[in-house]
Amino acid sequence: MAGKATGTFAIGNYVKVAAARYGDREAISCMTTGRRLTFRQINQRVNGLANGLLGLGIRKGDNTAFLSYNRHEVVETYFALGKIGSIGLPLNYRLSPQEMVELMTFCDTKNLIFEAAFADLVNDMRPRLPGVKQYIAFGEPVPDFALSYEELIRTSPTTEPDVEIDEADPQYLNLTSGTTGLPKAYMLSQYNNAGAGAILTYMHDVTANDVVMTVFPIFGRVGFAWSACSIFAGARNVIHQFDMMKILGIIEQEKVTISNWVPTMASFILTLPDIEKHQTVTLSLRSNGVNWADVESSLSMGTIITVASGLSLGSAIHGSTAGKWLASILFSPIIGMPLFPRALLLAASICLLKTMFSSNTATAAILMPVLISLVAGQPGQDSTALWQLVAPAAMATSLSTILTTSSPTGLLAYRAGYFTTADMAKAGLLFLVPASVSMATACVLLIRG
Repeated sequence: MAGKATGTFAIGNYVKVAAARYGDREAISCMTTGRRLTFRQINQRVNGLANGLLGLGIRKGDNTAFLSYNRHEVVETYFALGKIGSIGLPLNYRLSPQEMVELMTFCDTKNLIFEAAFADLVNDMRPRLPGVKQYIAFGEPVPDFALSYEELIRTSPTTEPDVEIDEADPQYLNLTSGTTGLPKAYMLSQYNNAGAGAILTYMHDVTANDVVMTVFPIFGRVGFAWSACSIFAGARNVIHQFDMMKILGIIEQEKVTISNWVPTMASFILTLPDIEKHQTVTLSLRSNGVNWADVESSLSMGTIITVASGLSLGSAIHGSTAGKWLASILFSPIIGMPLFPRALLLAASICLLKTMFSSNTATAAILMPVLISLVAGQPGQDSTALWQLVAPAAMATSLSTILTTSSPTGLLAYRAGYFTTADMAKAGLLFLVPASVSMATACVLLIRG
């Protein structure tokens, strides 16, 4: 990238530039460790860690995993690995030890940086990780089998590490959530990750006057993106391991101005018995660049009511015998059919049934348990028969082609005026036949392997 006026857009440059711009302003207030660090100190610590890792023989392209709760050391590790080009593998601390071992083995992990709270877990995994050569721990006490993270920083130079980093270089492996199996790792480049922090800063109008609170797990991209965003903007970052009993007090104490939560977090906090004593909290909860004042003035409440009524209808049917009665009438004759016509009729029937239940979510919630019980109630039926019936039905519940109310995404487009109810019904009915045939064919191929 020689000759580029703006320099290299790499993640390690975030802390280098922030140290020059914001110097001795407080950069991180870590509620987990109680430490407060300036932008200059963060860059010095990152450089110390980076040079220390180089001194241990860790090189550009080596995979380094790290495991920790929300602490300032996790942020330092991301940036230090970014400065030397070691590919990071942030581990979800909710994974089982076997899942962690499989991920590190698959990614050819050579080094593991971890919080001392996980020392016993890491020690138990060590015999299954012959490829890991270096163990580095922070927090107390540092186990005998690991080097001290703080000692490594203290004894290493704080100058910028002498490693050439390009924007296209791999920076770390982000992981999917693991809801459908072992989390899948995918590579993010230096440019990918540096871009995320800058984009988040501009999306949410974060400035050096803000105080960011990071409660998302920092092992995930959103948690790290908020940490990077605060460094980029010169904002103070309050790092907190989510605790609903403490969070409002910390917001008041640290004068937090912006924090990103998921609805579940907000729901927990709103149930607190002493929430009224925190009425003075002035916090901006922003999500995906949405201005909620604009949302309130422009969103059609009919859209929300329509989706909610569809779910309510489905819940009512599911809670009574009506769903089982209807499914028994419709699907009992299908069970004995050959595989392809059975899959075809199931797919088509479920698409049509959504005109009654109004929602793909409600349809799935009502029909799946009933179909399972129908097969289970038949003599001589095994798990293969169950799969042959349930697979086409499960796949067909995702088809939302006839009613605008079948899916929130379709309903939003309809409410925006892109098409009428009649337009969608006509197109949906025409689409029903080829979609059902394709779905049935896919199921047959899938089931037969």
